[in-house]
Amino acid sequence: MCYHGAPMGLTRQNIVQMAVLLSGCLLVVLTYTLLAPALPVIMREMSVSETEVQWLTSVYAMVEAIVIPMNAFLLGRISVRKLFAGSFVLFAAASLMAAVAPSF
Repeated sequence: MCYHGAPMGLTRQNIVQMAVLLSGCLLVVLTYTLLAPALPVIMREMSVSETEVQWLTSVYAMVEAIVIPMNAFLLGRISVRKLFAGSFVLFAAASLMAAVAPSF
């Protein structure tokens, strides 16, 4: 089905909304892009084995596999804006905690 309404104007609010949306998408892409070359450094600096690093990437993917359907469930209960903002804050907080963790 195609909707042929009036074209959406390019307002400041639309630009800010798109910037926020794209920043969330960029974080996901950056995470996977930066993880692969960082794995040898993680292994060396944290003194962990290849098996443990494989678990790291597997658990990250499993968490994503759980969170994606959970988001669909939550969308029926809260607004898209609140869900996106909450997810963004949770991801940023978890990334910050991982960055400052004293050990693996």
